[in-house]
Amino acid sequence: MAQQAHDLDSRRSPRRVFNRAVGLLCDGRFELAQALQISESGMAFATPNELAVGARLVISLVIPGSDGLVLRGFVVAQRDPVGTMNSYGVQFYTLGLHERRMIRSYVSAKTQAEANEEDA
Repeated sequence: MAQQAHDLDSRRSPRRVFNRAVGLLCDGRFELAQALQISESGMAFATPNELAVGARLVISLVIPGSDGLVLRGFVVAQRDPVGTMNSYGVQFYTLGLHERRMIRSYVSAKTQAEANEEDA
């Protein structure tokens, strides 16, 4: 298993599959990454590039049916690879009430199929 800097299995908020492209800005370098999951507290994504645990990011994403968001976060863990891509867990910080509500609404509307996958 990949090195853990933070126990992502002790999630404090519900999560939802979030299979979408997101923009990442880290150390002045912009890249596109593949989001995997999202919650009010953070997200998981995959990228071909390597990131350091603790790296600060600016993440741009679009919540379906809502506006685009620009959020700040930091890498809390390197997770197991997804195919040939590196996988990371990011914790959001300075998340405003509006952004939190948008994410909460999206996560709470998860499909029945997603709920069944989590229970398995």
